[in-house]
Amino acid sequence: MRLGYVLCLTLLLASCQTSQTPSPEKSHSVWYNMGLNDAMAGNVVKDNDALVEWSGDTAIDRSHYLQGYQDGQATLCHATRLEEWGKAGKDFPASCDSVENADQLKSSWQKNIASNN
Repeated sequence: MRLGYVLCLTLLLASCQTSQTPSPEKSHSVWYNMGLNDAMAGNVVKDNDALVEWSGDTAIDRSHYLQGYQDGQATLCHATRLEEWGKAGKDFPASCDSVENADQLKSSWQKNIASNN
């Protein structure tokens, strides 16, 4: 009887456990997230002085910041995403100025800006 009680209690507790899988942002460094957020907001790459001023931390991890920025560019700098920016009346994101197909993206963005005016 006692074994059945312990087994039931164990199964009950096990079924209540939730997954502790971290979200993508929590699994990256603060510097990676800063770069990602800058690119996704359409901002230019910050230099080290700006990063120190913004974060208050002098131990900058530039490589993680730049990796996050590059990943943000890969997410944001697509024709369909920039068409949405144009339709919303947003400026062309500076973070997309340096991608390989920036001229094509800017053209797509401009067409959608024009269609809203």
